[in-house]
Amino acid sequence: MVIIRYKDTIRGLTTAACVWVVCAVGLAVGAGFYLFSAVVTGLTVLSLLGLKAFEKRLKKDWYKDMTIVSEDLDGQFQRLQEIIDKHDFEIINFGLEKDLQQKEVTATFLLRLRTVHPSRQILQEVFDLPGGKRVNLA
Repeated sequence: MVIIRYKDTIRGLTTAACVWVVCAVGLAVGAGFYLFSAVVTGLTVLSLLGLKAFEKRLKKDWYKDMTIVSEDLDGQFQRLQEIIDKHDFEIINFGLEKDLQQKEVTATFLLRLRTVHPSRQILQEVFDLPGGKRVNLA
């Protein structure tokens, strides 16, 4: 049983809680409290099914790492910022790297979006930027 925290996401918490419930139900059965065990088991199953259906309708925070390599053009960073803002992404962290010999700029972003599912339209708009050489969205 492992609870993992990565950035603002927690994984394994429901599994850990279920293990504790199963242990409690097992102890109750062992002590002879069969009716109590059956009621708790039923409530647990109903809660898990209900919460799963509810969770699908909730907006979630989606985190994406984006790396863009492009020619060093005037206003390129501003155009990129406009695309990110247009799609309601929030920039959590960013970095810029400039290669003077190749005349390239590498921009890296950690983006957050609060929605049910992120749109892939942002990729097409970033691909269409003038001077773009490589885009990675992970």
